[in-house]
Amino acid sequence: MRAAPEAMRMLDRHLDRRHELAMQNLEFKFTQELGSVRGADTGVVPFVSESELQALREGYIRESTIEARKRFPFVDLATALVRPTVTWIFTGLYVVAKLVLRQPYSETDMQLFSYILAFWFVGRVWDRQK
Repeated sequence: MRAAPEAMRMLDRHLDRRHELAMQNLEFKFTQELGSVRGADTGVVPFVSESELQALREGYIRESTIEARKRFPFVDLATALVRPTVTWIFTGLYVVAKLVLRQPYSETDMQLFSYILAFWFVGRVWDRQK
């Protein structure tokens, strides 16, 4: 389950880069054409500013992310369900084991449980902030 989203991300990044290169080539050709038309009059070849290129790139990335979610909704759904599913299964098994063994929860049990929950939830938040 974990390998499928990673493979899809790699494929998506590959397609993004290929498309971005094609768009930059088209933009370069357009700039050359525009420069040859305007350059005949003024002698100055126009160019596209870095901020305009950055805005185009960000727009493309946003659109490609939306398109990828439309193409592969099952991968997006599976990725979203992995963490809660594992957490509920672990919690259920832990509670059942304690009930079957008729042992009370100790401080060590609570620490273990809090470490696992922190791993699943807090680690993800820290990774997103990096």
